[in-house]
Amino acid sequence: MGHGPRVAPRARRAVARCNDRPGTGLGVAIVAVIATVYGIFRLLLTLLGLAGMALASAGMPIQHRTGTLLCATASDLILNIGFLAFGMGALPLKGWSWVAGMVALALEVAGELVAFVPHGSHAHLLTMQVLAVVIFWYLVRLDVRSAFGKPA
Repeated sequence: MGHGPRVAPRARRAVARCNDRPGTGLGVAIVAVIATVYGIFRLLLTLLGLAGMALASAGMPIQHRTGTLLCATASDLILNIGFLAFGMGALPLKGWSWVAGMVALALEVAGELVAFVPHGSHAHLLTMQVLAVVIFWYLVRLDVRSAFGKPA
């Protein structure tokens, strides 16, 4: 019986690789975990959208139009892929994951701004915008960019 939580060897090695690079480490690991968890939640939203479209095609009454549901499901799928790709590639500091994260964050901020206009100021919309902007700012810092192999 050891003391403290058990960490998978692969995750331990990935965090150690992050710590070997100057200017990264725990921050990149935290952002990678946030992106992966958020990608998983977006995957659940995608599955909900698919279930809603299946119900609509079966003739069941649903709250939204099928076209709106299709657009929302497609955008959730695109963002899901972007956040999961970033989360999986960020720990080993892959350059492509930095690009995937930047694109996903830009699309997330744009989507939240579009949702902000008709719905007004809801706490969850504002929280997601602030979180996305903070992560975006962290990723464009010179030390983090260079850790991902991106030029200054």
